[in-house]
Amino acid sequence: MAVFSELLAPTKSEKHGAIAFDGSTLTITGKRAHCRYAVSEFAVDGGGRGFRLSKLDAGSDAGESGYSVLVHGGWSRCECRGYSAHGHCRHLAALEVLIQNDQI
Repeated sequence: MAVFSELLAPTKSEKHGAIAFDGSTLTITGKRAHCRYAVSEFAVDGGGRGFRLSKLDAGSDAGESGYSVLVHGGWSRCECRGYSAHGHCRHLAALEVLIQNDQI
């Protein structure tokens, strides 16, 4: 199976983030953390797409088992602490890249 790989846009806290996606497993890599997620899509009322990222590794927040992420053109969000604190996160950025490149 082919693996889609892409660099993530640099942020203040992560200058060199990258993703790899093999159709069911998303790997997000950066200098602070490396984590694999099982990806499943769920139905969303009112438009947009919903995804559950279930952690396969401890990642940077070992207390969480995964995150639900809503991707919608003008309004998107993630359940992680990074999104809550800053209004953006690597989970959302990774899914947006996958959607833009017709990988998911």
